[in-house]
Amino acid sequence: MLLHDLGRGLLRRWYFVVIGVLLTACGALLLASVVPPTHRATARVVLIPPPSLVSADGNPYLFLGGLEQALGVLTVKLGSEATSEQILEAYPDGSYTAVKDTLSPGPIMLITAESESSDGTLQVLDAVLRVVPENLENMQDQLNIPDASRITALTIVREDATTKVLQSQLRAVLGGVALGLSMTVLLTGLLDRLLTSRKKKAGRRHASGPGVELHEEPSPAADDQVRMSRRGTKRSRRPAPEPEAMEPPAAEDGSDGPERDKDELPTMVTNQ
Repeated sequence: MLLHDLGRGLLRRWYFVVIGVLLTACGALLLASVVPPTHRATARVVLIPPPSLVSADGNPYLFLGGLEQALGVLTVKLGSEATSEQILEAYPDGSYTAVKDTLSPGPIMLITAESESSDGTLQVLDAVLRVVPENLENMQDQLNIPDASRITALTIVREDATTKVLQSQLRAVLGGVALGLSMTVLLTGLLDRLLTSRKKKAGRRHASGPGVELHEEPSPAADDQVRMSRRGTKRSRRPAPEPEAMEPPAAEDGSDGPERDKDELPTMVTNQ
């Protein structure tokens, strides 16, 4: 089916297109109500250097360099399957990510929590913030690091309000609209082709007269063979001409002619 034929079919069957568009709109509204928007909240955690590097009167923020490696190990630990299952066990509809904050210099971790409800999002965020120092402590316990050389975590920013994100809902609605419109165009084209072919067949039957069935046109060779067979049939049915009866010549006087004497025949035979 060519594009111009499809366009003409859509114009001819515009009512099918209208019905498809209405059904697509209803489906989009249904998806918008079924797929709720998500809520998002963020927090930032910074790693503090150990007391052994900072004097009693020193500033720990001046010694943040070199802690990016420890931050990378911590983000891997928080993103593991075991840790995520432990955090999200009580929040099955929630999710979170823990990555290095690329917009901030230094060993700062960006934690993003998402859920279908605002309260659930904040609860997931708090659960991740509780797990961060625990995982950092376990990592240093495995290496038997002394207390004076241990790194600590400090929450510097935590959002108290969530932000509504329509990305998942919009993705579902756009996918449903694209599917509905494509199905509308495809089904309208097929229905137009079917109805057009039926209309042509009905017109041929009406033109050929009632009670006449349409058959496929025979090939030229078959047509010549049929004509030859018809000619042979006509020739065989033509009756042969009857021979004309020979009548004796009439006499000049109008009589049927002289009657032959019965004795004349033997006499002629005798003379011969």
